[in-house]
Amino acid sequence: MPARVIDFTAHLNRKRQTEALKEKIVASGWDIDCDISSVDSEVCFYLIDSKESGITLFGCSKETIPEKGSPEIVHWGHFVLAWDVIADPDMPFDNKHKQDTMELAIRALPSLPEWQEFADRAFSTDGTKKPHILVLIDRASLDSPLELIVAHSESPVLNPESIQSIVDNYVKAQ
Repeated sequence: MPARVIDFTAHLNRKRQTEALKEKIVASGWDIDCDISSVDSEVCFYLIDSKESGITLFGCSKETIPEKGSPEIVHWGHFVLAWDVIADPDMPFDNKHKQDTMELAIRALPSLPEWQEFADRAFSTDGTKKPHILVLIDRASLDSPLELIVAHSESPVLNPESIQSIVDNYVKAQ
């Protein structure tokens, strides 16, 4: 019987990419509490509550975001009502809650009247920079977030200091 040769090169390369991405994220100042994908996301979202401190950070591909008119889109108010429960400091926040929050946010953002113009601006990059979308959530408004802010960066994630600086500049401008 002839010997079989198994090529582990592809597996090894994926493992190296995952470790390199994990190191970049940790170097940016974030604690990683779950596995990360070896595939770098195309867009990075930061859900920032204007009432409680804390950020939910996640990445996805642009195709994950429903197109205008899609039956998957939900009203922003549904997300805010769910977020009110999720952001409660006394509420346990496990991986299932995180996944549901990410999916609901992606389905709710396209319901905003300003989303299409914002998305066109956010996703019009030359490919070397990733859009980082900061969503400042105002739980008092079921119609829209406090603000949508886009930053373009080559980094896989913005560090917490950069996010704080962007939010501080927004607050000063108000």
